[in-house]
Amino acid sequence: MKYGKHQMMLIRKRMSVENWLDEQLNALYNGDAVSVRNR
Repeated sequence: MKYGKHQMMLIRKRMSVENWLDEQLNALYNGDAVSVRNR
């Protein structure tokens, strides 16, 4: 295994936070996040 158990836990937590953030942004901008990023 490349990472320890604690490291994997942190990575999973971080990924779930990023997924949540992505969902929130998509909801805010009605899935139009691409044009927002290019502004």
